[in-house]
Order: sequence, then C-alpha cells, then structure tokens
Amino acid sequence: LKYLDLLPNPRNGRFRLLVSSQASAPCIISIANPAGQVILTREIPAAQSVDESFDLSAFPPGTYLISLIRESGMVTQKYIHLGN
Repeated sequence: LKYLDLLPNPRNGRFRLLVSSQASAPCIISIANPAGQVILTREIPAAQSVDESFDLSAFPPGTYLISLIRESGMVTQKYIHLGN
C-alpha cells in the first residue's frame, strides 16, 4: 500500500477514498460507526489505484473508522463526520 487518503476530512459525510497500492487481489472497504458497528462494506476490484466516493450524510455526526482489508492485512483511518 503506497497511500490511503480520505478527502476532505473532516466534512459533512461526503468524502472520497483514494488508494494507491500494488494490489493483485480485490480488497474490501469497511465503514464502522462511532459505536463500532459496520454500516457499509464495498468490494473493490484489484487495481493499482482506487478513487471511490462515499456518502454518510444520512448517518449521525461522529468519528467513523474506514478500513481497507486486503490479503496482507488491514489499514484503518478515522473519518470525522461533522453533520449537515
């Protein structure tokens, strides 16, 4: 994994996930709410780079955990949802 960015962060629930890696297999994006419950998962095909948009504006403000799960392990970053 070269980098994992959440842009913009913090924000109102809408953000982009940018990933650059040497992935040769699909990965999974998992988003957990402030209580630790997984509220969204998305499979991402194997690729050198990923640019995915997400919209959490329907969920309450708070700190969410965005995880990228791959065969080689997991990387997690915090996303701060400020509300509308």
